[in-house]
Amino acid sequence: RRAASNTSSSMMPTTIHQRSALTRASSPSSSPDAGEGDGLVLRKLEGRAALARAVFPVAVACLGGVSFGYHLGAVNPALEHLARDIGVAADVGAKASVVSSLLFACIFSAFAAGGMADRFGRKATLTLAAAALGVGSAACASATGLSAMLLGRALAGVGVGIVSILVPMYISEVSPDEHR
Repeated sequence: RRAASNTSSSMMPTTIHQRSALTRASSPSSSPDAGEGDGLVLRKLEGRAALARAVFPVAVACLGGVSFGYHLGAVNPALEHLARDIGVAADVGAKASVVSSLLFACIFSAFAAGGMADRFGRKATLTLAAAALGVGSAACASATGLSAMLLGRALAGVGVGIVSILVPMYISEVSPDEHR
């Protein structure tokens, strides 16, 4: 049975049965158990759209991991130069404090991150972490003494602790179920 058609395009369905199947597959109200695999086609299209919507937030959130690694690793090669600049080149304890202050702050903020996320929301808490990382980095870059360097490293540690807990949680929440 041929349907009446004014066009001769090969892209148009040629039978009434094919035309109704196409309408069901493209209809937002199609059920997953519609006949002839129509629901499967719709689920695949919805899955691809959900994946596309998740790519950017996941990529941005993953920058938190990059920042974590940077703050942990960047201080070691530069420690001797930093120690000279802030006047503690001969003080091994002060140099150890510069390195460990980030980790010390990280411990406490990691424990607080879940509660903060529940109270203020994931995005707001991640924004706070980004602000702590930014302000901490700026404080470290402009530090002229040990106390300013320790403060900057501690602020960066707050951001690192929050990021280490919330980024995996956020990524799992924004990712489509079939891609987790």
